[in-house]
Amino acid sequence: MRLIEALKMAEACGLSTVGEAVMNIELHAGSLFPYQDLPLELAQLESEASAFDENVRVKEAIAGLLDDKYPVPTCPHCGTELKMQIVTVNELSKTVYKEVKFVCPRCGYEE
Repeated sequence: MRLIEALKMAEACGLSTVGEAVMNIELHAGSLFPYQDLPLELAQLESEASAFDENVRVKEAIAGLLDDKYPVPTCPHCGTELKMQIVTVNELSKTVYKEVKFVCPRCGYEE
């Protein structure tokens, strides 16, 4: 989920800070997203929210996002907005972990 969407929902619910907006989505994620999409949606939200202090006011954060004060990562090769992917890695030692990476849907660049 994009942070701007979470902030607009928070504003409609009368919440006042970025931290409250993120917590609101985390608490209701099971009702908002299909089960298989939960890790990706929450990782995207938390990644974008990490640019803000949790005490920043919702209206200030929305204004900052709309004014490109906190830009979305873009591909250095083609300028396309990078999309977040969660990859499950299974090592030979049977250790399974998840890795978050940004990928360009146009040229395949990975960050």
